[in-house]
Amino acid sequence: MLDPDHPMSKYISAAAYADGDILENAKRITRSARQDRLQVRDGCIPAFAELRRLARDHFADQPAILPAIDELEQALGRLVDLPGVPEKGSPAEHTCPACGTALDHRKYGFPSLNNPTDIYCSPCLDIIMPALCELRSCDGFRTDAI
Repeated sequence: MLDPDHPMSKYISAAAYADGDILENAKRITRSARQDRLQVRDGCIPAFAELRRLARDHFADQPAILPAIDELEQALGRLVDLPGVPEKGSPAEHTCPACGTALDHRKYGFPSLNNPTDIYCSPCLDIIMPALCELRSCDGFRTDAI
């Protein structure tokens, strides 16, 4: 559990926000056509810049962070570049445009509330997960403690 009184908490939380933004965008990428994938990837540039700034300014004693950020960015690029994805089109609702797997539909929160449904391809999302997990680990930003 993250100690809110610890001096690093605000930086760990900032890293969690940035890597969460990248994860949410990666989920969108798994259901999107090629042109939209490129736009969503480009929308992650500020989050990657923030992670690098945090690594440089507040986590200089964690040498594994910058390579993990680089690997996550490369993995996101691999996700964008998967073959078989149509150039244009609406986001997929049922079948992954890259691998043809049925998309996961996850609803979070209380069932009685009208919460949004998360829709993504788990096998394609696995492309980024090793790098994201490394970034969140005790060798990274430690955001898995949140």
